[in-house]
Amino acid sequence: MPQPHLPRRTRYERVALSAPFKVTDRDLEIVHYVYQHRFLTSEQIAALIGGSQQGVTRRLNRLFHAGWLDRPRGQLLIPDRMDNRCNHAMIYALGHNGAKYLSGKLDLPLSTVNWTSKNSALKNGFFFEHTLLVAEFMVMVRLACRNSKDFEFISQEEIVNRRRELPAAPAKELGFEVKVMLYENQRKPLTVSVVPDAAFGLRRLGGAKAEMFFFLEADRATMPIRRTSLQRSSFYKKMLGYYHAWKSGTWETSFDFKHARVMTITTSLERIENMVSMGREIDPWKKGLGMFLFAPMKQFNLQRPEQVFEYLWITGNGKKVRILD
Repeated sequence: MPQPHLPRRTRYERVALSAPFKVTDRDLEIVHYVYQHRFLTSEQIAALIGGSQQGVTRRLNRLFHAGWLDRPRGQLLIPDRMDNRCNHAMIYALGHNGAKYLSGKLDLPLSTVNWTSKNSALKNGFFFEHTLLVAEFMVMVRLACRNSKDFEFISQEEIVNRRRELPAAPAKELGFEVKVMLYENQRKPLTVSVVPDAAFGLRRLGGAKAEMFFFLEADRATMPIRRTSLQRSSFYKKMLGYYHAWKSGTWETSFDFKHARVMTITTSLERIENMVSMGREIDPWKKGLGMFLFAPMKQFNLQRPEQVFEYLWITGNGKKVRILD
């Protein structure tokens, strides 16, 4: 059936559709994926729902003009898009109509899921780049699970829904605080707040349906690995928070699971070596901690999602492992 004609305008301006727009189950699946990740490119959406890139792009175009999805203009502030604004995969966010649908389906206030005004307020490309890096990795894990006969994907939504008490701020739904005593003569504990970039789990299929959980950190080398003061943010401080959360049982109290591993995708092997070195300082035996996993982001790509399950991860004690082990 021919699609109604849309006049050619700027890619960021909506036009009225010449025929009623009928939302399909596939459209609703797209809207839910975009909500889960905050931003997704057209390529990431196509990888998730299948079908031809061209066909998915046409449907995304319809969803945008019908107000179910948004095209945040802030994506033009990403450095590698500023000089060539049309030859790139469009980034999508949730539109007002998509937000209204999800607020009813998920029984959430509209303000919780409607990001249109927040998207328009973004003034630099860093947030887009970071969020898309997290989304890219999470999409790869989901696709790798689909191709596996042994594991199924546990979404971040499911993990958050297990929480006994949600933080007041929706943006910190994965966040937790932990008290840290570093010295014998320390007067009062240091409070470390940690908000992971994402979380997911793997459920082993077959006989014993064991579950494994992971927190994700996407490090673009913008945060110092260590600072002279623990009052300021650093990757060392994050690692400290994760380690003491495990040691104190904070995860069991907050999420109803005892153990998790912390996966960090970052820019280079050199930076990983520095992170591993910092982790050895946290370990009471100075050998490094197996709960931390590191990998350079350049080792992964959307065309081969199964790579996330390969021997590409370096533990906090320097060993190469799979996350499935």
